[in-house]
Amino acid sequence: PERHKGYDAIVAKTESSEYALFADHGIVRFDVHLGGRYVAAVARQAIPENQWSHLAGVYDGQNVVLYIDGKKVDSKASVGKRKPNALPLYLGADPNRGGEPTRSFVGLLDEFRLSTGVRYRDDFTPERRHEPDEATVLLHHFDRAVGPFLLDHSVSAANGLLGPTSRLVPVE
Repeated sequence: PERHKGYDAIVAKTESSEYALFADHGIVRFDVHLGGRYVAAVARQAIPENQWSHLAGVYDGQNVVLYIDGKKVDSKASVGKRKPNALPLYLGADPNRGGEPTRSFVGLLDEFRLSTGVRYRDDFTPERRHEPDEATVLLHHFDRAVGPFLLDHSVSAANGLLGPTSRLVPVE
């Protein structure tokens, strides 16, 4: 993040359903809607501004878990089915009921991966660049676009649409 400005959506597909990574003044939380309510794994301190942080949210069918920079920072026991919705998945925003972006994230995003199954069960060393595998549903490196489309490197080929103020910048 460039700055902590409030309740920002890092990755979200919510509206009383689905999942999200939010930052409340820099305090990251991973929310999953299970059994009619959100269950959240929440960090204890803010991620630093103007510095890369690796965030991972995992729901393994029994726990909602948040990892920051490869370290488990919180876990909440919970079971239930995730309630789906037809809203878009936003990287850097949260959909409202009409599917429009809200709660914009101010900062840079690099390397987004959505997977089926459980990718992390213990602390891990974050990869600098993700590679697709059989569990990868969506993979964006944020390094190449074709027109307004951000390329998906998974087998799904579900290219994202860059927002009107979004731009790709070289990462050092």
